[in-house]
Amino acid sequence: MEFDTIRDEELDEAAEERKGCLRGCVRLLLFLLVPLAVVVALIPALLSMDGGRRWALASINASAAPARVSFERWSLGWFRAPVLEAFSFSDPQRGLAVTAERVAFDRGLLRLLPVGVLNLGEVTLSAPVLDLDLAPPPKQAEPGAKTGEKKKSFFFLPVVDIAVNLNVTGGRAAIHNGGAGRCEAEQVEGRVALTSYRKPILVQTRMQVGGGLLALEGRVQSIRDLYKGAELEQPERMTLKAVGVDLTAFAPLIQYATGDAWIRSGTAEGALTATIRGQAQGTISGGLAVSRLSVGAQGEKPSPPGDMALMVDIGVDGKTFTITQFNLASPWVRAEAKGTLQAAEKKGRVTGAVGGKATVQLAALARDFGPALGLSKAFSMSGGELRADVSVEGSDTALQVQADAVTAGLAMKAGAQPITFKPEPSLQVKARFPYGAWPEVERLHLKAPFADVFASGRLDAATLKAQVDLTRFARDATRIFKACPPMVGSIYLDASSRREGAGVALVSFLKLSDVAAEVRPGQRTVVPQGTLKLAGRVPLQGDVPQPELHDATFELALEGGRASGACRRLVPAGEGRPFQMSGFTVSSDMEVASARRLLGGFVPVAVQRRLSAWQGRVAANATAEVAGEGVKARLNAAGLALAARVEDGVWRVPDVRVEGSVMRDGAARGTAIALTAQGGATLERDGEVVFAEPAVRVTAQAVVAAGGAGVKVSKLDVASSVFAMESEAAASELAGRCLITAQGRAALDAAAVTRLLAAKGIDEMTLTGREFRPFRFASPLAGGLSTVLSEGELEAAAHVGSLAGLGLRAGPADAAFRLSKGMLRIGYEPVLNGGRLRLVPEIAVGGRGGGTLTVPPRTRVLEHVALTQEMIDTLLVNLNPLFQGSRVRGGTVTLDLRSGRIEPGRDPEHGVAADMDVTLENLKLELGPSLRELLGLIKVKTRVYEVARLPLHVTVRTGRIQADPVRMVIEQQPVIIGGCVAFDGAVNYVIEVPVTERLVGAAAARVLKGTSIKIPVSGTVDEPRLDTRALQNMLGNLLKNAVGEQALERVGGFLDKLRQELSK
Repeated sequence: MEFDTIRDEELDEAAEERKGCLRGCVRLLLFLLVPLAVVVALIPALLSMDGGRRWALASINASAAPARVSFERWSLGWFRAPVLEAFSFSDPQRGLAVTAERVAFDRGLLRLLPVGVLNLGEVTLSAPVLDLDLAPPPKQAEPGAKTGEKKKSFFFLPVVDIAVNLNVTGGRAAIHNGGAGRCEAEQVEGRVALTSYRKPILVQTRMQVGGGLLALEGRVQSIRDLYKGAELEQPERMTLKAVGVDLTAFAPLIQYATGDAWIRSGTAEGALTATIRGQAQGTISGGLAVSRLSVGAQGEKPSPPGDMALMVDIGVDGKTFTITQFNLASPWVRAEAKGTLQAAEKKGRVTGAVGGKATVQLAALARDFGPALGLSKAFSMSGGELRADVSVEGSDTALQVQADAVTAGLAMKAGAQPITFKPEPSLQVKARFPYGAWPEVERLHLKAPFADVFASGRLDAATLKAQVDLTRFARDATRIFKACPPMVGSIYLDASSRREGAGVALVSFLKLSDVAAEVRPGQRTVVPQGTLKLAGRVPLQGDVPQPELHDATFELALEGGRASGACRRLVPAGEGRPFQMSGFTVSSDMEVASARRLLGGFVPVAVQRRLSAWQGRVAANATAEVAGEGVKARLNAAGLALAARVEDGVWRVPDVRVEGSVMRDGAARGTAIALTAQGGATLERDGEVVFAEPAVRVTAQAVVAAGGAGVKVSKLDVASSVFAMESEAAASELAGRCLITAQGRAALDAAAVTRLLAAKGIDEMTLTGREFRPFRFASPLAGGLSTVLSEGELEAAAHVGSLAGLGLRAGPADAAFRLSKGMLRIGYEPVLNGGRLRLVPEIAVGGRGGGTLTVPPRTRVLEHVALTQEMIDTLLVNLNPLFQGSRVRGGTVTLDLRSGRIEPGRDPEHGVAADMDVTLENLKLELGPSLRELLGLIKVKTRVYEVARLPLHVTVRTGRIQADPVRMVIEQQPVIIGGCVAFDGAVNYVIEVPVTERLVGAAAARVLKGTSIKIPVSGTVDEPRLDTRALQNMLGNLLKNAVGEQALERVGGFLDKLRQELSK
């Protein structure tokens, strides 16, 4: 019996079960892969639809913002080559915009998948247009934009190499500087072939520029070598060719680089080839010719057309530098050079020789490039040239340099006045650089009409002598150059060095005689007589001088002052070493006048004017230590017996002291500055003290942030009898606007202000009060005071406890000050004489406002303010001079200002204007002599005028205070008064008296009914004069006119009776 033929039913059933499970897994996998394959196959079609295209563009632009990519249509396929139509790319931050009608690939998406090598194949840009703005608009932060770092993406491509052939057909390019012209290239054709990032890139491009052909062809370094700086596997060569190129096409680029277009005409042809074989190995060769070249600055006459040619063949091959040919010929310069320098076998030594010659046509240079050289418009040059010879020769022992430059045939004029240089300027230099030894100047000689400079020797045995006649130099230079400051005087310099032990001692002596220089218009530095001595020692390590100075000293002696100092060790920063200074001290003792003359060229004119009134001495001492980022410095200064004569007396400052310190432990912590100043002052008049400030103290503590980014002032306090302040401040944008912010509290002692004003002769008002009030200030300082007044923001207040004067008495109130956008607004509204004062002037302090003061229209300045006798005597008499000598018994005044304007920069006649309504209420006035005289003439016996309401309209213009006629009724007799008062006090008023029975009797009143008499008032405000004779003459004229010529005889008798009646 064969058991292997017996069927095991259990095993067969298990096998059947496994076979069915496998088939199920395969079916499930196929079920999942088939839809996935369908989706993948449809991806290009989906993306080619408008919705897919918009989604793809939105994703690209979101990641590339603010740059933007767009195209109207694209066609994608796994096996069909993609095509993008109406493509555009823009980056506004870089001023770049690119458009193309069509971007076509030569392979489908499947072959473009970056697996191993990203090979884009042939990419063709049809009719691309490039627009590059060299001055793009400034970047603007988008609102709500996040400034944090972008999240890093975890997506990457498995790319190990890249290849692409980029073809450009029918392209155009434009480069411009905003709207200032365009440099355009047409018919751009090109090809860039990149076979691997490890291999060189082939470049072939040509374009039409300026009506000619410009081509660039060759091979450049591979991407790998470019980043790593590796040695080249084969030489790189690039050739630039130009055929008939009009150089005016490049004028916008030249203007962007230099500020002026310069090129007026010129056509370039030639070729230049640059070849690089490796590090420090390469050549440049070729030639360039420009025909009919003409240049000229904007607004200037162009130069005559001329030709320029350049031939060059220069190479560097490891240790050899060769000038095979260098020839330049132009209307301005002719130059040539030739020779070879090569490294010798011994390291650091050079053999061979290179020589060159140049001739500069100075007249042509001045004619065509005068604005660039800063020449004066009145300067002209009809002849002259500069000849220069330079040679460099190396041997086994030294490298020798010799240069000679001489001028000849100079013919110059300033207007019609000739300028003569005798002797004509020349320079000779001859120097040796021995190997392993110090360089030695065998001869350096500068000879000019205004200077003679000679130097020779080496570091341990050198001599330098110079004489400069500033008067002669400035006489000619100010006529030649626009920016040359006026100067006078002479300078003599004598410097030498000698070996002392392990160092080299340096000594110099500088003498100034009658030197004055106008550094800026109106700002002159003046040194009548002065000497400066400098000394120090350069240490040696072996025979190598170290870059530091030891035991340095200086002494400055001037008329009226001196300064001296020393520094134990000074190490300039450089080559990885930080700046170091130890043992630095300086002391000075100088008269104020001497210091003002010395610093006059750097101090504003207004400050100089103030300093010119001061006398006395200023002494100062300072010490400093600097070690890398660590700084320690202290300053002590004092002003001794300072005095200044002013119009109203003499200010004396017997002693003022200043102490300060600067500390910095490291750059990260910033620099701490502390300053304290204190002193007192008095104002004397006729030998008597009229004002005294016993003690003023200013304390400041600040920290300058690392890198000078800002300043934090933690304490800025002022204490004095007049003003006190406790504040803190900060400064930012120091390199630009220098924005200052400050806040704190301040107090003004009104009583002390009263004493100060009284000392200056202003004693009409008495103020009291001293209380702290908060303030806030912010402003840029970069533009000086004008910027502060125009752009500054200030909110402050000053407490006035009481104000008394001119018959006014105000209660306690704050005067508020607000500066914003060039306008200073003041608000002061106290109780005044039982009524209310409202002062709200606005002063235009910024821009061209010039301090013009205005008042808002319809401002009620005074409201029901009780009248006082002093108000009548000092204020109201200017509105109506007939109130002179009157005595007030009661009443109030209300003043409504329709408009008001005061312009400080103009004379009062044209700079002061006002329109106001003055209302006197419940007025009870004992009349003065002028009004009593008038009332006596018109038979009114009362001496007291009472009225419930008397309105006055007053205008101020053209130097006069004009009062409209006002009607006053006294004992039923109307009187109309009006006229003007000039600013000098002259009165021109008219009193109009209606003719009444009381005035002329019943008979004459019937004849003169409806008529009035006008009485002129002249004189001054202090003494007004009424012309009483006018009353009689006017009555006579009125009667004559009333009865006619036929009744003159009868009228004469009547007039005699009338005169008798008026004289009673």
